[in-house]
Amino acid sequence: MVSLSTFVNKLTKRTRIVKENVVYMIDLGSSSAKWVTVELRGNQGYKAIDLRTVAWTQPLFHKKSLMKKPIQEVLFRSLRELETRFHLLADDRRALVALPMAIYQTNKITVSIRIEAGHIRQEHKIELINRAQESCKDMVVLHAIPTRYYANKRATKDPIGMEATDFAMDVMLVGCEESLYEDFRQIFKELNIHVVKYVAPPLAFVNYFLSRMNVKMMNPLVFDLGGEVAYLYNIRDGLLGHFLSVPYGSELMTRDISAVLRTDKSTSKRLKEDYVDPDRERGGTNNSTHLNGIQIDLDTLNDVVFSRYSELLKVIEKLPHFDQMRDVSSHVILLGLGHPQGAAKCIQSLWHIQVLDSDDDALANRPYISAIALVDYCINNDIVLPNLSHRRQTLKHRLFQVVEDLF
Repeated sequence: MVSLSTFVNKLTKRTRIVKENVVYMIDLGSSSAKWVTVELRGNQGYKAIDLRTVAWTQPLFHKKSLMKKPIQEVLFRSLRELETRFHLLADDRRALVALPMAIYQTNKITVSIRIEAGHIRQEHKIELINRAQESCKDMVVLHAIPTRYYANKRATKDPIGMEATDFAMDVMLVGCEESLYEDFRQIFKELNIHVVKYVAPPLAFVNYFLSRMNVKMMNPLVFDLGGEVAYLYNIRDGLLGHFLSVPYGSELMTRDISAVLRTDKSTSKRLKEDYVDPDRERGGTNNSTHLNGIQIDLDTLNDVVFSRYSELLKVIEKLPHFDQMRDVSSHVILLGLGHPQGAAKCIQSLWHIQVLDSDDDALANRPYISAIALVDYCINNDIVLPNLSHRRQTLKHRLFQVVEDLF
């Protein structure tokens, strides 16, 4: 809805904040949390109050156990800073939270019912969603998304009102293990933050993506590269399609740089982020640099990074459904901060598909894209409605609902 520069401009305007309309949008990543604080307004509007990156002091997990105390301490410090700076209410904290992508699970099932009255109604949808949820015993369901409807075994986009005796639905269930869900729920409970909704980042991004008209008609393949995990999912005709993940992320490149160039982790990370350039002439006069007292061969740096990145792309290529996802997609969208400079050329060469220009306006919020996408999800699905009693206006119902999430 707004670019990052617009966010920053808004942050400089210290207009009066309606505190009861403040909602936190928190994206929990593997190395940090992206935190956007907004004031919801009428007519699907909002004002950004603050945005920040909160780095974890240690890994989120130790031997598969969530490190609850360090996470809670880091979030609490940010919470106190926000409330002190903007005089926010400590007894009415509300948030939408995107949990770390690595913990999500997905399951696709088909459920059906017989209809006696003859016409498909909204309550039939709800009944099928309940059946789908009840059939999923191995995770806490956070989203139940209809992906296809069938009336008398024939596919249809909008079944409501159709005459049929047999009604079926393909449903994508997105959730996480119950123990991890309870761990995160306990963290926010002790922070006195009421989590209105836990939202899987792909669901938030679908809302974000489809809200931007310049790319609305595309069917993208989204490649999100985090520190420890890579994710791939596609959006087709406004619906979330397949969802794939591999337990390899950009930290592999950082560790390779450290091993080959004998640099510490912080230096390796800076080299990966600032010095990789596939367009640099090999063996040229500018193929070396000094960083933190160490001479770095930049040709070797390029080789190390793109050797590992290419290997990751080839691993993803072998995943089930990858060919199908690529063949129905128009472009690749790169998310996450793990992609090296020149990633687009590498992907186009190996996967034979174009990459959306990172300068596209729809991607202007890249560092905070998942947290800002939570705002779109919140507004499009009426998750939190602003209190407008202080104004002479009424809240209009949302103009559209880009993804039907019935749970």
